[in-house]
Amino acid sequence: MKSRIRRTLFTYIGIITGLLIASGLTVYLGGYQSGVKALGLLQENLEKSRLMFSIETRLLTLSTPVREYTVNLDPKQQETFDKAVENYTELSSRLAGMSGLSSEERQSLKEIDGLVQNVVQTGDLILGMENPGDSSTDMLRVMDTLAQIGVQKLAQINDTLQSRGQTEVDGALASAQTAQIFAVGVAVATLLVALFLIQRFTGNVVSGVLQSSVGVGDASTEILATVESQANAALMEAASVTEISKMLIDMSDAARQIAVNSGSVEEIANQTSETAKTGAKQVTDAVSYMERIRDEINEIAEKISYTGQKSIEIGDVVEQIKSIADETHLLALNAAIESAAAGEYGKRFSVVAAEVRRLAERTREFTEDIRDIITEVQRASQASVQAVEIGKEEGEKGASVAREAGLALDGIVKMTHKTALATKQITLATKQQQLSSEEIAETMREISNVLNESAEEMGETRAITYRLNEEATRLRQIV
Repeated sequence: MKSRIRRTLFTYIGIITGLLIASGLTVYLGGYQSGVKALGLLQENLEKSRLMFSIETRLLTLSTPVREYTVNLDPKQQETFDKAVENYTELSSRLAGMSGLSSEERQSLKEIDGLVQNVVQTGDLILGMENPGDSSTDMLRVMDTLAQIGVQKLAQINDTLQSRGQTEVDGALASAQTAQIFAVGVAVATLLVALFLIQRFTGNVVSGVLQSSVGVGDASTEILATVESQANAALMEAASVTEISKMLIDMSDAARQIAVNSGSVEEIANQTSETAKTGAKQVTDAVSYMERIRDEINEIAEKISYTGQKSIEIGDVVEQIKSIADETHLLALNAAIESAAAGEYGKRFSVVAAEVRRLAERTREFTEDIRDIITEVQRASQASVQAVEIGKEEGEKGASVAREAGLALDGIVKMTHKTALATKQITLATKQQQLSSEEIAETMREISNVLNESAEEMGETRAITYRLNEEATRLRQIV
């Protein structure tokens, strides 16, 4: 029943709307277009009148430069005259190109152009004279006469155009008035049809309302029961959503605490990584220093070996010196024997021989001492070489251990870097989880608010349903 009434109402509204649109279109097509046409005609007539007036003015002033030339013989007046003729020609061409001119009017314009050509030729003749006299006065009169004739013809054309234009404007205005009268008639007819349809629709609606009031009462009772059930369910859902929101808030706080702790772990991992990097650098420096010490030990060993070699060579030299000292001692002994045999003449030589023998003995003693010292030096060199070899081996072991420590620290650096990255990912994940939890909690709060509002609206709906039931009862009583 309700849908049938709605369809009937929409049908009547559609008919009335169609009639109103038809009347509106009639007003637009009849009145507006006719008014626009009349306005266009008025503008076109005004443009033609303004152009006619400009042509008449130019035509009457064509002789002015020529007259000035006859008075002061100024050659510049030729240029002024040519410019005036050019302006007239331009205006005349514009007028001839306008629409709405009859063949007679266009023929009159050609005659006016012929008069103007005579005026121009006469003006050129006067401007070409070096000493214009009385003949120029007569020629000026001819120019003025021809100009007056042209102006009269233009005035006749203008009057004809204005008369015809006024007739066209009056016709357009009459059409607009006719369209307005027709539109008023259509509007009156539309109102009469609308009144008839409204009267018919009212009778149908009253009978329909009487039938629907009973259905409204029954439906309102069912709606009331449904609304109460939905309101109770909405309240229960709101309570559940509130509890879920609290749980999500707690989970968000836990995620925030995890994120804080993860940030601390990440910071510690970064510090550990930096410390390990520093230790690795120091170990690398230590390995470098040990390698340098090893190189220096090798160089010292080479120098000590070189020293032992040289001490052996010195021992050989000392043995040669000892041998020479022994031979010198023998020679000194022989010299002492020879000096004793020489008697008085060999005393001085015996003193020298004694000194040489004493020197040889001292040299032999010194060589013994030097040989003992060289022996000690050789033993010390050998011990130094053995100590250097042991130090070199220990240095190699220390460098190897330092390298292993450097590799271990590099591994620690890589592991701490991975730990830092993993911790950062955990931190980001927990922060995202926190944000997601907060968003879900906010969404749950909004859902809870919506459910509470729905419960309140259902309460209002219940009250409205009570009133609807009461109104249906009163409607049945009234009808």
